[in-house]
Amino acid sequence: MEGSAAAAAGAGLPMVKLRGGDGVEFSVQARRLAELAPGHIWDLPAIESGDIYDTVQLYRRNAERFTSRATGGLLPQGVLNVQTIFAERVHDLDTLGHLTRAAIVLDMEDLKDECYKRMLQDHQMGPQEVKLFLQNALGHP
Repeated sequence: MEGSAAAAAGAGLPMVKLRGGDGVEFSVQARRLAELAPGHIWDLPAIESGDIYDTVQLYRRNAERFTSRATGGLLPQGVLNVQTIFAERVHDLDTLGHLTRAAIVLDMEDLKDECYKRMLQDHQMGPQEVKLFLQNALGHP
């Protein structure tokens, strides 16, 4: 099955990555998923690439493991891990834009805030520049 999913993705067919109740992740063609429940409206967030998906997952796992229950903020190890994730995976403004779009679509306010902070600090953008960049990155007029 994994080989056929890779072949379908390679052929440019829209794929959906799902996680079962047991935590196992798998990919399925969007068309096949729609065939399972033809009357159901599938409102699934879209992430542009596997790399962005993997980055979101790393961030999410880090946040789950290293968030203080008392304050809701990241613990020092979590902050260090976030810095490592961004240093290793987010090398340019284009990638940061895709990651920000994923954070917005997935309603991950903490990741969105981190991306915003990176635009301000790492890319020396002003708040107005960030606003315009996000409008363009998200396809808004």
